[in-house]
Amino acid sequence: MSRVEVLWSPTEDNTFITYGSAINLYQVDGPENSHFSKHPESSLKVADQKYAVHCATNSEIHFIKCAAWYPKPEPKNLLAVGQANGRVVLTSFGDPGDDELIGKEFVPRHSRQCNYLAWNPVESNFLAEGLEKFRNDSCVVIWDVNMSHSISETSERSRYSSSEHGSITRPYAEIGAQDTSSSFAWFDGRNFVCGMNNRYLRLYDLRDPAKPRLSTQHRTVYGVCVDNQNSHRLASFGESQVAVWDTRSFDRPVFTLQEAKPVSKISWCLTRSGVLTVMCKDSPILRLYDIRHAVIGCDDIEPVIIDRNIQPCGEHVMSSFAWHPKDENRLLAAAGPSCIKDIVVFERIPVAWSPNSSLTWANGKRTMSCVDSGQLNAQDISTRMRHRALSGYGMQCEDMQANAIVVADEPNLLALWKWISLVRQPQFQRPNQQGKRGAVYNMGIKQILKFYNEQSNPMVSELAYVNWQATEGVTFAIKHQYRSAERSLALSLCGWVQDTHPDFNNHLNALVDNGEEEKAAAIAIFFLKMKKALEILSASATTDNGKLNLNAVAMALAGYNENSNHLWRQTCASQRSQLADPYLRAIFGFLASDSDYYEDVLNEEGLSVEDRVAFALTYLPDTQLRDRINRLADDLVCKGDLDGMLLTGMSNEGVDLLECYVDRTSDVQTAAVTAVFSGTAQTMSDERVTTWINSYRTLLDQWALWHERCKFDIVSQSCEPSVPHPPQVYINCNFCGKSITSNRTSFRLADRFMQLNPFSRSPQQQRQKITCCPSCRKALPRCAVCLGTLGTASAFSANVEQPTLKSGQQKLTLLQDWFAWCQTCRHGGHAAHLTDWFRDHCDCPVTGCMCKCMTIDSTDVHPASS
Repeated sequence: MSRVEVLWSPTEDNTFITYGSAINLYQVDGPENSHFSKHPESSLKVADQKYAVHCATNSEIHFIKCAAWYPKPEPKNLLAVGQANGRVVLTSFGDPGDDELIGKEFVPRHSRQCNYLAWNPVESNFLAEGLEKFRNDSCVVIWDVNMSHSISETSERSRYSSSEHGSITRPYAEIGAQDTSSSFAWFDGRNFVCGMNNRYLRLYDLRDPAKPRLSTQHRTVYGVCVDNQNSHRLASFGESQVAVWDTRSFDRPVFTLQEAKPVSKISWCLTRSGVLTVMCKDSPILRLYDIRHAVIGCDDIEPVIIDRNIQPCGEHVMSSFAWHPKDENRLLAAAGPSCIKDIVVFERIPVAWSPNSSLTWANGKRTMSCVDSGQLNAQDISTRMRHRALSGYGMQCEDMQANAIVVADEPNLLALWKWISLVRQPQFQRPNQQGKRGAVYNMGIKQILKFYNEQSNPMVSELAYVNWQATEGVTFAIKHQYRSAERSLALSLCGWVQDTHPDFNNHLNALVDNGEEEKAAAIAIFFLKMKKALEILSASATTDNGKLNLNAVAMALAGYNENSNHLWRQTCASQRSQLADPYLRAIFGFLASDSDYYEDVLNEEGLSVEDRVAFALTYLPDTQLRDRINRLADDLVCKGDLDGMLLTGMSNEGVDLLECYVDRTSDVQTAAVTAVFSGTAQTMSDERVTTWINSYRTLLDQWALWHERCKFDIVSQSCEPSVPHPPQVYINCNFCGKSITSNRTSFRLADRFMQLNPFSRSPQQQRQKITCCPSCRKALPRCAVCLGTLGTASAFSANVEQPTLKSGQQKLTLLQDWFAWCQTCRHGGHAAHLTDWFRDHCDCPVTGCMCKCMTIDSTDVHPASS
């Protein structure tokens, strides 16, 4: 089977040629054409629903070695054909008409084989030809196809001995005397690269072809081609190796690709950047390399190259291929005169999941998206975090209730904010640590009960004998309760009010008004207020929206007394599991329990953690209380349950709890906000806390929530007033390069001198002026407007008096005295003076400077005086 080469037309989408012993013109016909079903028998099936219709044949030229298609639409289907004797013929199909180009021949001085032809892509009148070596002749000649016969023959008749009629023998340029050239590629209209002498790659400029601009020595000098999507990138091959080059670093290849067989052809995809196709000898496979993600310029990193194999012609050995110049991923492959395939190389579809929870994938140069905002899963943590951020979650430093409202439908977070709000109340402050961060806002039950420093100062509780408060004539057994100042404070943190407190009844009424009648009745029972519990249950059962079973519960409770027999207790124990409400189950578990044994209440999972802890604070002795609290805290920490923050506080154990919570839910937002509002100096230095805060800030940036990010940063700083704000702008001395505010020693010495000599400070010296660099003592620049020395004391300098705002807060350095300068000409001055100047001028105030400072970044039109 004879070897066949294929070429797409650069101007017509569905036209291609094949050439070997003759040149054949084909037109691809698909089902979109009305005459698709009427294709002739000579047509080739190039795809499932496509045929290549044979249009014409040119068999007038013999010994064809190469061909190149003219890049312009007119003359139509103009081809340059190179022959074995070095001649180049411009030809076409059918009647040439009156076109002057068709029929022209370009003849080198001596006959030798033509290796390649290449049209200039910009100045299409230039045609490059590569020739074998012959004596002192040049191996690369560039023809100007617009040169007329008469000019060529007259001017060169003395140099060339050619009697052929109509042949052009004078090249536009000649390169590489006594050399041979194997490959050639244009970069643009003037620059090109050649593979020469089997070992050199040389870059030339057509305006000065006498010597190469760049040259490198390498064995991969064949098939050189330029990536038309990146003019700095080219590829070449030699034997079984392919090299990729960057002209900006041309001393060695960027990387090389090793093939199992000798390479016969390579080509860049004309519609995609960085896709290189390699064809090997005697192989049915085309290899596609995607080098877009390769790391350039680093020898220590393995290049990231994605490769894939395709077999356009099945098991037939490939002879040629060509990428379509316009249609994306369209490839023409040939394995013989009757085996030609027109295929589309489907790409691997990259998928991207954006921070806004939208799914996007690419198909070539087109991108498609799905999962819009209306289809988002409202329970997805990223969706919830973004919704919270937009609602101001964690942005309210003073009003904790506003943060809790945002998460009102999430019980765990609601309990967390209840704890954060409670620990900020005055009764949880430590008198000797009022101003320090963390001393006020990190309290937990274990800190209050001194479980962390129990050996040095253990808690001691006293036993109290408490009587029931019931209806007249009914007697109850005395209950044992434990009381101490620490327990009372811990009860307040749990949201309970002691029965001796004046607000006890108001607390129960508030629960009833909130629809928590069972909880109110349970708390009344736990504090031995039987009469109050019966009133709550009876009143709730008689309301319009009352719960019908509460009457029965009240009747059952009314039958309880000190002499309740074993049957009553057994009946309550067996029937309580059928009650749906956990607080009702806890009531009967409490009444049916033996003396001082309350496991049915303490192990009731339906009760909130704060209520179970409050019950334990009331009825367990110190040793049992410590064991119960520690076991419960360990369990909640392992589960990552935020209810455990009530026990641990923002201690190291609390950080462990937050870590488990983030691992379980990915809710880095709540972890970061909790750390900001209740973190101590010790916990804030924990690497995990720093990671949560930085991750949440990054997440806000990815969501483009710039304002929320700023608010979060403000809250983060306002919760830690003891840490000074770092300066965001530094001004360095032009002589020594040091910051003019970095050397604070001089400021402290000057201030000390003023303290020792109080009469040296005049009323006009209320604010310190800095007119020289504190390090090298060189004078600071002068204002371009007032010519005064710049240097108002920075607000970050020590002991510099600053003006005060109406609100009483200290004001930083006055804006009118700030340094300001042009980023182009570097001239500047006091901000107030420059503002006044540029209100009427656009030019720099420095004499002789032609910089238009005001118009560089401004989009508005400013009036300028003449």
